[in-house]
Amino acid sequence: MSILDKPLDKVLITDLQELRSHNVREGKEFDYKRLLSLSTDIEKREFLADVSSFANTTTGYLIFGMLEEDGIPTDVGPFTCENVDDLLASAESLMRDSISPRICGVQLKAIPFENKKIVLIARIPKSWSAPHRVTFRGHDKFYGRNSNGKYSLDVGELRSAFLLSESGPEKIKNFRIDRLLKIKSNLQLPTNLASGPSIALHLVPLISLSEPTLIDVKSISDDEFRKLSPMSNYNKRRFNFDGYLLADMDFKNDISISHTQLFRNGCIESVDTDMLSYGVRNNFGLRIAGQEVPTEIRDKLKTYLNFLRNQGIQAPIFAMVSLLGVKGFTMGVGNEYIGVTQHEIERDDLLLPEIIIEEYDSDVDMLIKPAIDSLWNACGWEESLNYNSAGRWVGWR
Repeated sequence: MSILDKPLDKVLITDLQELRSHNVREGKEFDYKRLLSLSTDIEKREFLADVSSFANTTTGYLIFGMLEEDGIPTDVGPFTCENVDDLLASAESLMRDSISPRICGVQLKAIPFENKKIVLIARIPKSWSAPHRVTFRGHDKFYGRNSNGKYSLDVGELRSAFLLSESGPEKIKNFRIDRLLKIKSNLQLPTNLASGPSIALHLVPLISLSEPTLIDVKSISDDEFRKLSPMSNYNKRRFNFDGYLLADMDFKNDISISHTQLFRNGCIESVDTDMLSYGVRNNFGLRIAGQEVPTEIRDKLKTYLNFLRNQGIQAPIFAMVSLLGVKGFTMGVGNEYIGVTQHEIERDDLLLPEIIIEEYDSDVDMLIKPAIDSLWNACGWEESLNYNSAGRWVGWR
């Protein structure tokens, strides 16, 4: 596996040695530096320009402690660092304060050697909020990268960068609408979905908009595939045209109760028809289980994010929850289905607000709160009962 396909925490010194043995030249995806020093204004500007150039162009690595000649790595050369924590803190503070807008998802890793020597690796993802400008002490410039390294963006490139940043969210919105139309019509789906109200969870990595193939599905282990279990369960899984499918099948009627489709570009679709029909089947009426449904959405989102992280798919990830065919439903509280209700849902489909996970270490519980609150709002409640008065997830109160 290439270093570009690995999460940074799994990158080892052997990966850097492979860059040397394969003569991987500096350019669009790699930049080799003898050391990282942030003592002078010139050094700080150079660091900021390097970081922003990757964010504005493509995911790449700054490797401090790699010797090179004419852009070709010649050896791993650790540099002396008296206090690693201070160096990392200075770099993070500088990026936060001197690049606008702030770049999310930059990762730093120090590989220690003897005698206070380190190699420092910075992984900079292509940004969904580009273009980013260096704003350090009057040095207001935009940078990009090509095969020759970084350079200043010209007016035409800046215009294109701004247009691309605006089109990304629109493409994600269109993906969601297209998939929901297919679910509602039960056309061009990987399974013959059971009729009735359903819950759909979609995850879309921003990078999937420009990369048609991010995941080699045949290389994924069985244990990893199990993380893609649908919201109910699964009793069938297989490779298919789009990537990989897990489904909970009713074989007698040749329909699926739920399914999860992994697309080769890293997108995930999980659809469930069981949780919203349970109340009807058991004579509770059109009820949404106030504890079960939000908890299942939360847990699956976290599990799917962990899967994408393990596959090396870079953030940000857009997550979208939709409830289809729910007009007339109320929120079940108390013992899930029987309890106080406030109001019936007035529309057939609820497209909850998008959730943007800018970094995998983000507090997902807080990020999903507006979406979960909006579901309760649709049922007449002021806010979700899945959070306490301090706004922290408790599952139920």
